[in-house]
Amino acid sequence: MGLVVNLHHYFGQHAETIATALKAGVDAMSDDPRMVEQAAREAYELGILKEEDMDRSIRCMMETKLRLGVYDRENLNPYDRVTEDDIDSPEGT
Repeated sequence: MGLVVNLHHYFGQHAETIATALKAGVDAMSDDPRMVEQAAREAYELGILKEEDMDRSIRCMMETKLRLGVYDRENLNPYDRVTEDDIDSPEGT
């Protein structure tokens, strides 16, 4: 978000960036959480981001985390056993 406004000057404010990104399907922002929250609030107050947009984004993010087992109890998540040695290994392909 910060780069889009401050470096690329594609949008004039962070609120525009987050509204456009969420509507395009970007469900996670890697910027400073305080900046993201402030931009989301501003976008909502300006009417360029609707509650439905935020609900869809949150739902997608939660569904992904559930499928990946992020909230599973220890030892029930099959991805817990994946190590760096498994990455790009013949068994992993």
